[in-house]
Amino acid sequence: MEEQLPIQALPGIPTSDFVHFPLKPNTPDTHPIRLLHLQPATGYYAPIRCTLEHVDLSPNLQFKALSYVWGDPSITLPIFVDDKPYHVTANCHAALLRLREVQEFILWIDAICINQRDEDEKTIQIGMMADVYYFASEVIIWLGVSEADRKPDQKENERLAIRLIDCLFQLETERKNHSFEHYLQVTEGTTDVQDQWLAFSSLTKHGWFERLWVLQETVVAKTSRALFQFEDVSFNRIQAAAQKVLSYYQRDPAFRDLI
Repeated sequence: MEEQLPIQALPGIPTSDFVHFPLKPNTPDTHPIRLLHLQPATGYYAPIRCTLEHVDLSPNLQFKALSYVWGDPSITLPIFVDDKPYHVTANCHAALLRLREVQEFILWIDAICINQRDEDEKTIQIGMMADVYYFASEVIIWLGVSEADRKPDQKENERLAIRLIDCLFQLETERKNHSFEHYLQVTEGTTDVQDQWLAFSSLTKHGWFERLWVLQETVVAKTSRALFQFEDVSFNRIQAAAQKVLSYYQRDPAFRDLI
């Protein structure tokens, strides 16, 4: 049984569920998709309201695509699409709140832009996903968590993880193929080094990194950005940091002893 938060009737707003209007047929010349237009709000936790627009996927289309983990499909929260309730997973809901906060308003999000009840449409749209992520002006990778999974030290852990990411990226930029010994020299006297590594390790355990679609959604992207609950960083920096950590592990016994 799917667990949902109750939706109370609002004056002038129907409470019947939102129903997707069918897309036009997909042809060699036209590739219809839906784009989500997220509406701004005065408060962070204000109800999420959006509209859906039918468009033709093309290089000139301006939008950003979300890459994320759906989360537990049995626990959902309400948003309003065209003033009608529509339920999304808690993680998708958290991503929408954060996207609205950073003013990302024109988006493609599979759980909303694809009619999940129409198997024929799903087959066609899933087959177009590589093109969607390729044509997006940016892929936003949601590495935050739902409200229920958030911890009191979330903000500090994000800050620490990004400090390490930025440090490794900067070191590699200044001295290509630097060693772990060089890292230790540069960070000598830094009091929170161990905390940075713990925070980075926690980041790499995020469920997003276990998804099968990760390669498709990031490799084809023109540019990609990781969005956290309180921070954001170019995904290229995370990749560079991860590659450097792997290099430390393979080449530096001192690093293997440390972990």
